[in-house]
Amino acid sequence: MLSPTKYLSLMAFELMIVRQTARLQRFPLWRGLHRDITASVSLHETGEGSPLTLSVEFETPYLRRPVAIDESQIGTGDDGGVLQPGAFRFFDWHSWSHIPGRITWHNERRVTLHGNPIISAEGFSYRVNRLPPGVENIGLRIAEGIPGSIRFTRGDDLVTMGFEPGYWMLEPNEEGYRIVPIHDNDLLLLIVSLSELGSNDATTHGNAQCRLKEWLSSHQVHRSPERRMLDLLRYVRDWGPLGMPLMYQGIINVLENLSVTDRERVLFEFYADHWGIRSNRNGRLLAVRLLDQMGTKSASAALRELLRYARHRVTDPEELNIIQRAARERPGKHDPGNGDSGTASPHPTRSVQPLHTN
Repeated sequence: MLSPTKYLSLMAFELMIVRQTARLQRFPLWRGLHRDITASVSLHETGEGSPLTLSVEFETPYLRRPVAIDESQIGTGDDGGVLQPGAFRFFDWHSWSHIPGRITWHNERRVTLHGNPIISAEGFSYRVNRLPPGVENIGLRIAEGIPGSIRFTRGDDLVTMGFEPGYWMLEPNEEGYRIVPIHDNDLLLLIVSLSELGSNDATTHGNAQCRLKEWLSSHQVHRSPERRMLDLLRYVRDWGPLGMPLMYQGIINVLENLSVTDRERVLFEFYADHWGIRSNRNGRLLAVRLLDQMGTKSASAALRELLRYARHRVTDPEELNIIQRAARERPGKHDPGNGDSGTASPHPTRSVQPLHTN
């Protein structure tokens, strides 16, 4: 057992290494030597419909020693313990909306730095009594921005350092949830850009479109435009906020940069390929909502064919209802530049050759 003096000296030495190696991130060959402040995350549940308790413990990256983080950047609890979030978000991955809960701080410390009172904690527990209806994948964010940063007390100062990973996804499985840390910076940028694509703020929405267009312009440029379109669709299916309506128009605008001449057919086949052994409801509904958003005559024809296709399969009533609403006759935006003659009628047998979307 280390004495308090030796423990503080060891912590100071490790944090010095974290700060000094941060400059290595500019060099690809040396980037792996640097690590940022991190956390240990665990989720506890006692059964379906029971409360969920998320436990987060902040740690140093190499020796995994506890670090006291400034509470105010994570959020503040009201008198009943309900969190008013700051940098922390426990959210529905598909809608990006925060899931309210009660927070309990671990090992709180109260200090005064330069005349200002600071309350820090080594971690917290977050309790959600019941998830909102329809929530499947859950997201967790406890850092600020890309790359993430986090503040903690060291001596007589409040120090800002990098934090990783910026996001976790909690995927439901037979045992409860599988916690997936998002370490890939490119994927992290893509995830956040997709979430901002669903924003009502025009500037945020426009900036997200620009970042996604830049991503497409540099992502696997040796592949055909159709294959790159499928790459983006897979990312959106797995990581996008599918509950944000504005995201779909943004994706359509981004895809225009690829000059795919028959996007309706690609979306039709993307839908059909998510049946059978590759059954994925999110993939199917992504295709339906994008076709609905396109509004071309070819898209309307594809939606009507999808409806006929779905009626001959065992389809969830809610999913079938979404397809029916999208397939209703309505005025569409005819785009002659996209080769839309109004006569296209893709046939489900074209999906026999899989597109290997998984």
